[in-house]
Amino acid sequence: MMPMHRVRALACSVLLVVLACFASVAPRLLGPARLQSAELGRPVPQATLRQALWIEPLGWAPLLASGAYISASGEEVLDPARIAAAIRRDPRALAPRLAAIALAARAQDAATLAHHLAILHRLDSATADRLAGQIAAAAIQSGEGESILSAFAADDALAAALLKALDQEGMDPATADRVLAALSPARLRAPGLRAGAVAVLVRQRAFARARRLWGGGGDAAGVYSPDFADLSAPPPFGWQMVASPAGVAERAPEGGVSVIGYGRSDGVLLAQLLTLPPGAHRLDARYASLRGAEGGLAVAVRCVDGPALARFALSASPGPHRDGAAVAVPAQGCAAQTLTVEAKALDGGGGQSARITGLSVAGAGA
Repeated sequence: MMPMHRVRALACSVLLVVLACFASVAPRLLGPARLQSAELGRPVPQATLRQALWIEPLGWAPLLASGAYISASGEEVLDPARIAAAIRRDPRALAPRLAAIALAARAQDAATLAHHLAILHRLDSATADRLAGQIAAAAIQSGEGESILSAFAADDALAAALLKALDQEGMDPATADRVLAALSPARLRAPGLRAGAVAVLVRQRAFARARRLWGGGGDAAGVYSPDFADLSAPPPFGWQMVASPAGVAERAPEGGVSVIGYGRSDGVLLAQLLTLPPGAHRLDARYASLRGAEGGLAVAVRCVDGPALARFALSASPGPHRDGAAVAVPAQGCAAQTLTVEAKALDGGGGQSARITGLSVAGAGA
């Protein structure tokens, strides 16, 4: 279970969100009762509550106003009966649902917390993602929130928030293993969750695990879809085409990828993450140069967070070309590599364009 001080702090922060949400709708919902926004977060006088219930006998707002507030001593007050009654009066209202989330967080009731967050996600996904991320981060940081992690892992939307929180927090590999272990293989077959888990593993530098989870078939270490037949596979192990001030890469109607470097600045236009084993390899590029100045486009292989292993400029001479370079992957410090097509800044501007039909890295003996 999470330490009580963390749970109470989390519940109080969620309650403040509840009150802020309530304050934004109070003038409209409680106008007849003349409740002022300044009164929200404090106990509602019984006379005011009776008046509000008389004016709005079926409304949820008067019940919530008396069921979720901060006491004069600074304690958060959450009345389960009145919160539940407010939800029954309008199951789609956000503020009662938020109050129920705060109540479940304080009670350390992971199943109920996940239940209300999943409903909130259908009502307001942005608010649900924000809250779920905050709660997941608190559970991860505590090192004791196993029940919350397990409950979140059982729901696609909450599992996505869990992975996002883990990715943003930059937790250690052991924590990543705890979270990923809570996600079943069946759950990870969902493309969005699989992409989130891959991102976590890449951040943790567990590149081989990330590549296996990513799947895609083909050469698990080399280039995926070297002929660009599949441009729909997601990054980082599928092709990422970029449009930026440096240039643009896009699918070519006649096959391959069209790349245009504007010549104004440096930037990556096409990229894929590789997990080449140590040893000798060969980088090979097949392309047709269309127009432009020499030096405006280049192909490179680099160690992630490390030096370039190979790089050459694409020829600007019109017509088909095939160029290559040797790639020597060191035994240490290069567990993964990036294969890129880059736009380069040119003196006097200009630019270069080409259609690339093949880009591969294979073992030197292949």
